[in-house]
Amino acid sequence: MPTFPQPAHSIDLVPRKQTFNFRDCPKIWNRDNSALTHLFNSTSFGITVLEDLFIKVSRELLPDVKDDGIKKELRAFIGQEAHHSHSHDHFNEFLSSHGYNVETYQKFISSLFGTIDRISSKKMRLAICIAAEHYTAMFSHYGLKHREALLGGMPTEIARLFEWHGVEEIEHKAVLYNLYISQYGEDGKDTLNSYATRIAALLISSALIGFYYSVAIPSLMLKDKRLFSAKDWFGFAKQMFVKPGLFRIGTPFYLSYFEFGFHPWQHDDSKMAKDYLDGVMNADLYEVLRKMHANVRPIAA
Repeated sequence: MPTFPQPAHSIDLVPRKQTFNFRDCPKIWNRDNSALTHLFNSTSFGITVLEDLFIKVSRELLPDVKDDGIKKELRAFIGQEAHHSHSHDHFNEFLSSHGYNVETYQKFISSLFGTIDRISSKKMRLAICIAAEHYTAMFSHYGLKHREALLGGMPTEIARLFEWHGVEEIEHKAVLYNLYISQYGEDGKDTLNSYATRIAALLISSALIGFYYSVAIPSLMLKDKRLFSAKDWFGFAKQMFVKPGLFRIGTPFYLSYFEFGFHPWQHDDSKMAKDYLDGVMNADLYEVLRKMHANVRPIAA
């Protein structure tokens, strides 16, 4: 059986069910900035669609998996993704209560990725999934590394949703990749064929994700009557390109996927995930997070 790179700190890949209360969160909840708010809102709309797709593809492939270790991790991956999808459904209900048409955006991203899913081979469908997981691993890595700059302006419960989700994305970021390489690579490594397919999938996914956000964020801002807000767009550009500069600092992470022989754990952020779990998930979540996000109004119990 193939062997794969492992993180420096052990990962306990288990589903963790969480509950959230978004009742007292404002409509424009991220630094009173419509663009920043809708970056995360549109992400949440897409998460429920894409993670359901990941689960579907994983379940279809599960009977083909011969390696017991990969099969165990794949089952845990399915469990984690199911909890993520359920929690974001709850968050999306909160967004619906503010008048946003969640279903429209879900149908939009479903039409983009669903078409690829219907016409592609099993190999390409899995490659699309691991490409999307590269995106989630990248945003989760920098979301936790620059937690205060990116998440510090959020209400406690919304920050906790994205932090918990991000940590578990880091934990399972190699599961589908290892499955892909075990099925279509050789001796736990890329072949020219497996490499070409996963790179094509990344380029397709990048185009679809970029198109989705370029439509979703402005249209949601238009509904808020803030599409032409210079303040909102300046704040968005500052966070994405200056401080912390997510797009700027994330570019090397994104491009690393093009390396022949790439593996998700070459970006070893297992200690960051472990420290979060030890310091937050196993402590009083509300009190710890309120201290971390002291500039945000507390959420009613």
